[in-house]
Amino acid sequence: YARERVISTVSKYTSPEVIEIGRLTDEEIKDILKTDLGILNPDYLKKISEIANGNARLAFLAGIRSVDEGYQAIRNAEDIFRNYYGRILSDAGLTKDDVMMLFLITVAGPVKGEENQLYNDLKKQYASEVRENEIVEKLYSLELVDWFKNEITKISDQSLGNYILYYVLFEKRWVSIEGLIAISFPRYKNKAVYALKTIIEIFNSEEVAHYVENSIISAWDNAPDGQDMEYLEAFHQVNPDKALSIIKKKIEQEKYADFDMHSFDVNSK
Repeated sequence: YARERVISTVSKYTSPEVIEIGRLTDEEIKDILKTDLGILNPDYLKKISEIANGNARLAFLAGIRSVDEGYQAIRNAEDIFRNYYGRILSDAGLTKDDVMMLFLITVAGPVKGEENQLYNDLKKQYASEVRENEIVEKLYSLELVDWFKNEITKISDQSLGNYILYYVLFEKRWVSIEGLIAISFPRYKNKAVYALKTIIEIFNSEEVAHYVENSIISAWDNAPDGQDMEYLEAFHQVNPDKALSIIKKKIEQEKYADFDMHSFDVNSK
């Protein structure tokens, strides 16, 4: 998002050469943390690599934070993400419509024209007035999304996408978690589960966990008939009592099979 500004500034003094650096692997991130910051604790390395998701600068920021303040500083990465990506959103001058488009692409992507039904349904519900093509072009020019042949759109930085999930679903609550689940289930339940799991794992706080849990329970309580097993598969750990009740009911509905062990010849082949 700041490339042109940096190139313009550097060009006043010399002829810059642009070197593209792709997403780093977790092992490469860990090597940077070990070499540059002296972080050797495997729990720290694992957590920071999860936060960074291939972004070296984000890994470095999280690493410095962990060195200064300990593991608790990276257990909930909210401040790290806000300081890094919050500034990007501000400096890029993104509007609510811009951020909502990033959210839709993050949740439903990759998006290809009108072929992505989850994207279409979410857009209809939460961003029906958004000028899609204009905003995608803007986000592409800022290098916040990848736009293949002006047709297939995906988020360019998955860590940014993770922050957008948190920003829209929890911080701003422009999209309700219950609404996201209702629209995603059952066909796109994995998309919703991934989004919620990401928020809980990266932005780990009691407030976040409580909000997500209550939203899931509410969505499950209001789920259409016939989707109980889908919700059970995805959220049994959130509401174990309800899960056990559904399983019990399912078993009771099964036909009874009368089987007499005395009539069974164990020696037969």
